[in-house]
Amino acid sequence: MPLVKNSERLHILITGTTGTGKTNMLNELLPQIRLHKDRAIIVDTTGAFTDRFFDHKCDKLLNPLEKIVSNGCLGMIVLKQLIFMI
Repeated sequence: MPLVKNSERLHILITGTTGTGKTNMLNELLPQIRLHKDRAIIVDTTGAFTDRFFDHKCDKLLNPLEKIVSNGCLGMIVLKQLIFMI
């Protein structure tokens, strides 16, 4: 899917039904984001993008249930708030 020049720094939401090319678009887009040292927030419910693109040296994982999350990360803060609310 072509993007307007320089619009990649704006917010992009990729949605669609099964088979519409969401994964293919992200497979093309994420390496370019990393190349330009830009940032991305990926909601990865299956772990497929984490397995393929996650770099322990520079990326942050916001899953509070994952082993590699640090106590100071947003995911852990959210988890502590949820536990407090229960």
